[in-house]
Amino acid sequence: MNLSLTNATLCPTDVWLKTPSIICMGTYTVNFLVGFPLNCYIIKLYLTRGRGLDVSVLFALSQSVAELIFSTAAPLPILCYVSDKLCFLNLIGFLVGSCMSARPLFQCCICVERYLAVVHPVTFLKYKPMRYRLTCAVVVWMHAIACGIIYVFYFPNMPHWIFGIMYIVILITDIFCCVSILKALCQPRPGMGQMEGVAMNAAKKKAFQLVSINLLTFLMQITPSATIFGLQPSLCQFTFDVAVSSNFITNIFAGFVQPVFFLHQAGKLTCRRCS
Repeated sequence: MNLSLTNATLCPTDVWLKTPSIICMGTYTVNFLVGFPLNCYIIKLYLTRGRGLDVSVLFALSQSVAELIFSTAAPLPILCYVSDKLCFLNLIGFLVGSCMSARPLFQCCICVERYLAVVHPVTFLKYKPMRYRLTCAVVVWMHAIACGIIYVFYFPNMPHWIFGIMYIVILITDIFCCVSILKALCQPRPGMGQMEGVAMNAAKKKAFQLVSINLLTFLMQITPSATIFGLQPSLCQFTFDVAVSSNFITNIFAGFVQPVFFLHQAGKLTCRRCS
């Protein structure tokens, strides 16, 4: 009787402890099966539309490359659940550490770029040439690679508060830029004719949609991460692990928002409204 009661007590706990792992494996699978072909197609569209690479999409292209690398790394953790011999911790640590830095940083670059274009157009035109954006992209990739190398030596026991501080700074920057853009877009410009006003309203509507999608993605990806990593010292290990697993799921699916929105803007989605 005691043995039966003991087993009945332990079984729900065992299932609860395995549930995050099962959910994570499912999330890894979805990220690879959906994220890999989706980002490959996005990168192809960036590289083949128009005459060569457009300077305005350099940061977006780099972000898609980071998302592609992140989705490519998805099968590696699944191998760790299968066998310890198939678990390449150093490679996982490098890819995870690099993508954890590159993804939000390139999102931040896109947001700052749009902030300058709307709020400070003169400064934007000054730094519009490719060399400035290319330099910024190289710096971000170097920072991401450095974070990946550091992550290799500590993974999986990385001091996450380091990323928490970076996420908090990026989050504040993103919110400031997005709110400033939305405020500037809502302000009417005097001295415009009727046709110019209609064109400006259409441009404002498109910019408002882009900025809103960016802000939504920022909040879904960075806010939970910044909160969890910031509260890590006050959380027990089990609670922290469950919170990180839940945030990982949200982070993965939030990464699909911008690619799908880009396909919608490019007219590549087959779904159409009924007339």
